[in-house]
Amino acid sequence: MPIIKLPKLLTLDAVALVALACLLAGWKLRDADYQRHLKKDAVETIKVIAAARRIEAAGVEIAHRASTAYAEGRTKIETRTRTIIERIPYYVTRQADASCTLPIGLIRLHNEAATASGGDTPLPSTPGFNPDAPSGVALSEYGGVVAGNYGKFHLLQSEVTVWRKWYEDAAKAWEEGRLGKGDK
Repeated sequence: MPIIKLPKLLTLDAVALVALACLLAGWKLRDADYQRHLKKDAVETIKVIAAARRIEAAGVEIAHRASTAYAEGRTKIETRTRTIIERIPYYVTRQADASCTLPIGLIRLHNEAATASGGDTPLPSTPGFNPDAPSGVALSEYGGVVAGNYGKFHLLQSEVTVWRKWYEDAAKAWEEGRLGKGDK
């Protein structure tokens, strides 16, 4: 069988065409693989964004409940405290104010308890101090201070209760996977 000899130029053109075809095929395969990875990354990004939005929504809902509970409790406590203070003249009359003198010892005891200075001796003894001496503080004034202090206490107690509830709700949401746990 005779061998047909092709001209050299034709052979080089054929080789170049085959090489070009292979290059284009490889490029197309690489591009298809790249597109597949882009689509996969886009799907993963959408999943992450959806998880972040679920986490954010759960956190916002928990914070909103806590904020609402605190605001409602605060309003009730402030109203109640104001009402009690306004009613002092009914419960502590001018006659009671005039007839009763609070001793300085009681006022110092109250003030020391209120400041909670934490000293070794809560009420230092001073020479010549007479705890029965009149303080000049009227019963109604003292009643107002006590009612105001209790009002502040109840506000702080309410705040602590709301924070504890917020923490319990957030911890529960975390355990249920609504706040990040398990969202990867």
